[in-house]
This record gives sequence, structure tokens and C-alpha cells, in this order.
Amino acid sequence: MGGRGSGRKFRWDKKTALEECRFIDIRDWKRDDLLRDGCAFDWHWSQNGVRKASMRVFTACDHVRVDYAFRRWGDAWQDINETIRFSASPCHLGGERLWFCCPGCGRRAAKLYLYSPHFRCRRCLGLPYASQQETLLDRAYRKAFKLRKRLNAAGGIGDPIWEKPRGMHWSTFDRLKAKVEHQDQITNFAFIGRTSKMLGWT
Repeated sequence: MGGRGSGRKFRWDKKTALEECRFIDIRDWKRDDLLRDGCAFDWHWSQNGVRKASMRVFTACDHVRVDYAFRRWGDAWQDINETIRFSASPCHLGGERLWFCCPGCGRRAAKLYLYSPHFRCRRCLGLPYASQQETLLDRAYRKAFKLRKRLNAAGGIGDPIWEKPRGMHWSTFDRLKAKVEHQDQITNFAFIGRTSKMLGWT
């Protein structure tokens, strides 16, 4: 199981984002009925359909034990064996919700992230979300392509959108198309602004 930088292009000018870390989500395990006392299973992470890492999980009534190997670039592999406890809180409409208890601080968390050799919660790691490190141009691109995806438009910024997705009302199509064109303009202005700043133009 790789560490920082595994499966992504490393960027020296930015902090590692939470989305770039492998994580475990107790809601996934609960939904798949994997938290039964005495259960054992393999959990793995994939990228583009290819398995990248895995670990062995053993469950008990109030905790899980995870076994995996970890290394950073250039370092030797470490065999990690860690116990992660969990607790329950009542739901408003009955039943209960399970939480991991972070091994670092003890706080409840639905997700724990693997950034160091051990799983920790977001607060312990102090890592930002990817959106918190976006530039104006990054944000403009993301919003523009998100809108284009809703219209099944495969073109790039500024490319015209001719076809309405099947089953979509014309009023919805016209409204989203107008949003795409507006966001394309914002993206172009952001690009011009960034280029001007790089070249020292006023």
C-alpha cells in the first residue's frame, strides 16, 4: 500500500489534498454488512479499474483490526497492524449510526484517511480539500466541464453545444446551455488574467 504520492502526479507547490489519500468509510462497511463480530474480509482500492492496494480487515463487536503494508517512496515496506475502535450514536427516527473512533484523537469520524503509516481523521491530518487549493482558473474549468457533463457535451471550452440529451426538456436544455456559455466566458477571462499575470502585463 503506497503512501504520499501514490497513483497521482506529485505537485511540489501544493499540499496533499484529502481526495488524494486512500480512505476507509464505515458507512460502506456497514452497508455491505461487513461489521459482524468475527468477520474477516479483504478491502482494496482501485484506480481506473486496476487494483492498487489492499488490506486485511478483522472485525469484533466494538473494533476492527487492519493489517497492511505501507511505504513512502524510496523507503522499505512496513507491516502495519492497527486496531480502530468504533462507537454508535442514536438516529432521530430510530436505529443507530456507527462511527470510527480516530486512533489519533479519539473523535468520531465516518472516514479515516491513510496519509502517514496510520489511519487518521481529517482534523488530525490537517489536510485541505482539493477545492480549497483551486485557483480562479481551476475553479472555472471545473465548473465549466461539470455543466458540460450534464449536457453530455464532450467538447472543450468555447465549443458549441448542438444536441439536446435524450429525455431532457428543451427549457432545461436552454437554461443549462446558457449557463455553459456564461461559464465558458468566465473561464476565458480567468485564463487571460492568469496569462497576463505570468507575462507581467497590466
